[in-house]
This record gives sequence, C-alpha cells and structure tokens, in this order.
Amino acid sequence: MNYREFLLVILVPLLAVAAAAFLAAYRRADGATRSRLRRGGIVVASLAVAAVGYTMPWDRSLIVHSVWSYPPGSVLGTVGLVPIEEYLFMIGQTLVTGCWTLAVLARQSEPPAMAPDARSRRTVSAAGWV
Repeated sequence: MNYREFLLVILVPLLAVAAAAFLAAYRRADGATRSRLRRGGIVVASLAVAAVGYTMPWDRSLIVHSVWSYPPGSVLGTVGLVPIEEYLFMIGQTLVTGCWTLAVLARQSEPPAMAPDARSRRTVSAAGWV
C-alpha cells in the first residue's frame, strides 16, 4: 500500500466519520455550545498549522540524512523535500482527532469548571511549554 492509498483507505474515512460526528453535535447544540465549538475549531486549525510547522523540519531532516526515502514518482510531489502526502497526513490526523474531541465535548452540558487561579496557572504553563 502506498502513501496515497493509505490516506484514501484509512485517513479519509476516519476524517469523514469524525467530521460527521462534529457536524451532528454542532447542529444539536445550543447557542453557547456552538460558540464553544467554533472556538474549538479555531484551536484545531491552529494545531494543524503547528503540526505541520513542528513535523516538517524533522521529516525533511530524515530525508536529507537518508533515514527515510521514497521511490521517485511514488508521491504526488514534494514541498521542501517532504511528500505532499505527508503534509496531508499531518493535517488530516489533527483534524480527525480535533473533530472527534469536539464532538465528544459538545455532549457536555457545561464546560469543565475552572478554579479561580487556574487561568493564571494555565497561562504560565503554556508560556513555559512555548
């Protein structure tokens, strides 16, 4: 199975199911939940961009150092030596996980409660990870 077939057989059906679950949850949701889901969608899109930005240099390095290769003509094309299918996988997998997570979270009647000092701890923690 080549990369393109893997994407079509494995990733595309998973993405279709996750997206359908998300859309069904969105349609059932009230106004406040829909707002949370829209914000979640922005987070998922941001994570997809981060996945590409974080993974692409690593993949490129693997290709440059001959750790990973692919036969000529076996991929749709490359961007920065990395096959287009690899980018589609990075984005697709992030979307599958994000859509499914948002669909599950939409079933909660209220967002999880946050302790009063949690926002500042969350900000400091996020800054530390960045």
